[in-house]
Amino acid sequence: MTELLRIDRNPERVALALANRYSRLLVRMRNVTDRRIRFRPAMLETIHPYRLRKNGSEAQLRAWTEHGGTAIYTDDYSVAEKLPPHDAQLLIEAPLSEHALSSMTRATQTVAVVQTPRTWDWHREYASRIRPTVEECRAWWDRVVSSGYRIPLDKKDRAVRKATCRRWHYRIISPIILQTPPPSKYLGIFYGALMELEPDAKGVRHLINGEPLCRISAFWGSRLEEMDMRGFIRALTPTLEFEPIQPDWVSIETRREIILRNLEGLIRKVDSLPEFRM
Repeated sequence: MTELLRIDRNPERVALALANRYSRLLVRMRNVTDRRIRFRPAMLETIHPYRLRKNGSEAQLRAWTEHGGTAIYTDDYSVAEKLPPHDAQLLIEAPLSEHALSSMTRATQTVAVVQTPRTWDWHREYASRIRPTVEECRAWWDRVVSSGYRIPLDKKDRAVRKATCRRWHYRIISPIILQTPPPSKYLGIFYGALMELEPDAKGVRHLINGEPLCRISAFWGSRLEEMDMRGFIRALTPTLEFEPIQPDWVSIETRREIILRNLEGLIRKVDSLPEFRM
């Protein structure tokens, strides 16, 4: 069974101490909340850590698996992530629930060290933001209804939109105007797919939920932004079109209560953990 310990400062020194004690260490560097937790990976350069991501770091992952050492993981946690068994793990920031903590350390065989924040209010504020109140969701939905179930995409509304509507209850329409073909062969694949879309009378082509680019790459949105930034296309403001389905207000309130309750359980657990001794 994995031993859980906590720290409240000096994560770089703790990482070096763990690296000296255990043959294979994972440093989970990605923040859970949107508060940046200071971690200086340059302080670990003396032990030549591997750098892992979900995609594009297969050689680093293979080397860490075969030879051991320290690996710095810089992506968000995902239930689908596949990390090899390792002796120790350092979490730069605590997750939002005990279940998440258990899942993030399921491949850790000996010890997992969790860094506690200066104040848990950061976690509480973040949890409240990603699970808005029913009142906030109702106010946003009233705006959707009064706009004829069609509103411009606003990234600031992302949390309340996710809390209020299921993804299959709306579609994202992204209007695109082609400018000039990119010289890059890779971007040219995306540009060619856009050319296959039928333009309207004003020369505007419309992506519906990312089709057909999403069939080329899961990161089609980033490629679209790159082509827009480099002048190969002109991306206009996307629009959200909703089905006239009344949101489940009881479910929205229940999900908020669950995440807040789970967070308080996590806080009690982590605060009660023994401290890691260097």
